[in-house]
Amino acid sequence: KSMPPHEFAREFLSWWDDPGADAVFGPGAWDYTATDYPDPMDFQPEALGVAVAIDQKSSAIVGCGFRIIDDHQIPAVKVLAAGPGEGWLVETASRFSGELRAPVVMAKDGPASHLVESMKKACRGRFKTPTFPQYLDSCAELYVAVSSGNFQHGDQSELNEAVANAEKLDKGDRWVWRRRGAVDISPLEACTLALWGASHWQRSAADERMQDGGPAVMSV
Repeated sequence: KSMPPHEFAREFLSWWDDPGADAVFGPGAWDYTATDYPDPMDFQPEALGVAVAIDQKSSAIVGCGFRIIDDHQIPAVKVLAAGPGEGWLVETASRFSGELRAPVVMAKDGPASHLVESMKKACRGRFKTPTFPQYLDSCAELYVAVSSGNFQHGDQSELNEAVANAEKLDKGDRWVWRRRGAVDISPLEACTLALWGASHWQRSAADERMQDGGPAVMSV
């Protein structure tokens, strides 16, 4: 238990450095962080990451919240929706946002850029577009969380496949995700945005009242 997941896998489980999840997070790290969430789930997503495939043929919504494991709070993610096209994305994400009282996080540039204004309007203030440096930070934050074992995911095929077909694209002395081959990695990108939103979004009581259509200051 004292060893990092990738070191334990290399030393005791004979993991190979094949392309896939091992290539982006280290041998065994992604599998180590897979878990079966209880039903009902014992955490609520605090942010929703939304991403569209580069060819715009599919989209994904991933929620990120926090679980208490051995007295430690760790981020946990779950794919809430994934499917072909993008016509369903704004309506579905805004509905989840309202039901969960969680902000939607999208990249303002890239395949989903044309949906930013309509998503912002539909989410009624529960909406965030990180800057590019912030997205670089979110990629690094996800990498550190997974490779250190301080992370959980629901072992869902959509996210597993995205991770297995992703690689790192250098941006100066930083990097971002890119797909390896033709497989869609929008679930991984949505996961990355959701983690950033859950870790950095600060909601006040006034925010909640305005987002629900009420005044910023309650009368007494």
